[in-house]
Amino acid sequence: ILDGENAWEHFPDGGEGFLNCWYQRLTGRGDFKTETPSEFFGRLPRRRTLKQLHTGSWISANFDIWIGEDEENEAWGLLAEARAFLENRASDLDEEKLSLALQEIYAAEGSDWFWWYGPDFNTDNDLLFDQLFRTHLQNVYRLCGEAPPDKLNVPVCRRNLTESVMMPIGLIHPIVDGEQTHFFEWQEAGIYRVAQGRGTMFQGNRLIKCIYFGFDLQNFHLRIDAQNSWKLSKPVEVVIHFASEEMERELHIRLPIAGLKPEAGWRNGEDASANSPFQKLAIQKVLELSVPLEEVGWAGGEKARFAIELLQDGTQTERHPELGFIEVEVPDRTFESVTWKL
Repeated sequence: ILDGENAWEHFPDGGEGFLNCWYQRLTGRGDFKTETPSEFFGRLPRRRTLKQLHTGSWISANFDIWIGEDEENEAWGLLAEARAFLENRASDLDEEKLSLALQEIYAAEGSDWFWWYGPDFNTDNDLLFDQLFRTHLQNVYRLCGEAPPDKLNVPVCRRNLTESVMMPIGLIHPIVDGEQTHFFEWQEAGIYRVAQGRGTMFQGNRLIKCIYFGFDLQNFHLRIDAQNSWKLSKPVEVVIHFASEEMERELHIRLPIAGLKPEAGWRNGEDASANSPFQKLAIQKVLELSVPLEEVGWAGGEKARFAIELLQDGTQTERHPELGFIEVEVPDRTFESVTWKL
């Protein structure tokens, strides 16, 4: 049996050319007989069935590498939910769709996903593996005609946020008009600068350049700058994930092609149809919006989290930050005096 993993990363094509050549030459020689496992078992009489297999692994003879850590357990939970969902819906699917959905499940059941989850091992491709794993599970729901659960859009990997984030230094009161109205409008806001040429998402030019964020005592204000322009040639959906200790909520902003009016609404839970409209939004040179703190369960003095995701045709093309959330403390009435003293 050839080694299944460590050698192939050193081949420019992942070893595909070598393996094809190897097996072609092996089967072409007269002094070797090759057969598949099915062929081997098919020509032998029935053997005794093993009722139990001892826990087997070349690492400590247990499964600690693949299960037990927070990331691993979360990934297994998402997989179990997707499989249970498919089992409940299997009778509603035709043979072709059921086969495709099962292939997605089988792909997600591969042990290598869980090898890379958790703190035991890591690679430069952790975020890519995470995205691929969740995509397999999302496809199960799509093949069943359902929107994937929102939690499958959130990375399982928990690595440190490395992109540049600066926290707000004062309260802000922007005019939500989609324009850079005056120089001081966002001067004391926090800023998240998107690192270009990095990451594991869709390989193309990122749409988002930077994100400004800040508060007054009643509202959260957000501004998103595009690399070039918000005049789009293809529709894009901007999803803003809000999270606190008490609740999670998503604001979905559908941006059509240039010249058409955007639409925005809150998504309640995992039901894509249960939307309530959102009005305080403008997009011209920049995208600006203001959200009352009470609508996302944020209160002064508490930690709040948010992240921004871009979708095209239902597929995630960008997420900022790529991993986790931007975490910020919601200001209370003492915020500016404390900040000024510091």
